[in-house]
Amino acid sequence: MKKEDLKTAFGQIRPDEAAKKRMLDNILKQRGKEGMYMPFNFRKTIPAMATVVVIVAGLLTYNLSGNHGKNLFRDHRGTDYSDTGREDAVAPIVNQFCLSDRHYILLSDDLREEFGLPSVINENDLGDKIGIIETSRI
Repeated sequence: MKKEDLKTAFGQIRPDEAAKKRMLDNILKQRGKEGMYMPFNFRKTIPAMATVVVIVAGLLTYNLSGNHGKNLFRDHRGTDYSDTGREDAVAPIVNQFCLSDRHYILLSDDLREEFGLPSVINENDLGDKIGIIETSRI
């Protein structure tokens, strides 16, 4: 047989009534399965419920704490710098002074000990006056 004869032979095949009924039943069974409920799967449900519980507990803890980041902009003296408006704003300049167009930072206690300076300064430790502080941010 030639290729064209095979194509025409397959094109003439028609299903009988039993085959039509069987195909219709298969289609209807497939449609019926889509509308049915899916079986309950504990392997997926338990982790999902655990995630929901963790999220809800975190939100409740955050809401009940009442702090909500209010002390983010406080320095060691308790001064509030929250008026900057942004949480990621540049840190405020504190403990600095300007002398002759140069900016100086006050020496911290850790650095004072490292340089061997006394914790209490008296009159004998002071030298000649080198200038007057014009502006300060203390």
